[in-house]
Amino acid sequence: MSLSALTASDLKYSNFASGEYKGFSVTATTKRNGYSFSISLMLESDSDACHTIALDERASTLAELKAEAKAIINSYPYTAKQILELHLVADQNNLNTRKIHIKQGDTITEKTLN
Repeated sequence: MSLSALTASDLKYSNFASGEYKGFSVTATTKRNGYSFSISLMLESDSDACHTIALDERASTLAELKAEAKAIINSYPYTAKQILELHLVADQNNLNTRKIHIKQGDTITEKTLN
């Protein structure tokens, strides 16, 4: 299912649902005052190896969750295809962008690690 197709009904009974956006999986869970979500990319179909780009982000509404997830994915320096290609030629643990993305309010800024 695409991220755009994710509805509150999908989360109503199980409190958990996921949607795809540009190859990344956005997993949403309901919380007392809204939602939390994580963004990851499965690297191998037969293992639990994944590349996580956001973990336990918060959103008040489902529309806000979708917008924030899309913004994080769109600002990430690699596409899902590029990450998968890097994983094939080198151990994923060696994937070091030396960049992190920091969310402050509505702004996502990129910072290079020392």
